[in-house]
Amino acid sequence: NPDLIVHRGSKKEYCAGSIAKIFEEMKGKVIYYGKPYPEIYKDCIHDEKKVLVIGDNLNTDIKGANNMHYDSLFIKNGIHQDEFNSLTSDNFDEVFDKYQVKINYYQNHLSW
Repeated sequence: NPDLIVHRGSKKEYCAGSIAKIFEEMKGKVIYYGKPYPEIYKDCIHDEKKVLVIGDNLNTDIKGANNMHYDSLFIKNGIHQDEFNSLTSDNFDEVFDKYQVKINYYQNHLSW
């Protein structure tokens, strides 16, 4: 998975993407498997009519949904929360445009 960090509650943790990035800098070969790459979707999805990609990372989760032409639900209080804290919902497109993504839906947080 190319994600660099993840939020676990109020704590930020490094993800596999951070290790992969260091390995690449050392001239190692890295093969990514996960969002936003199409293989993860092709291996997991059998009925493409009912896909909603849910995620908090615009670079991977939402970019992957866009690349596959799937609907997306962006979780605002995740990886990019600092970018949204000072904005009103009228200005969210500034951030989405910065990352060159389109979203269908958003919500503040996700719990399960």
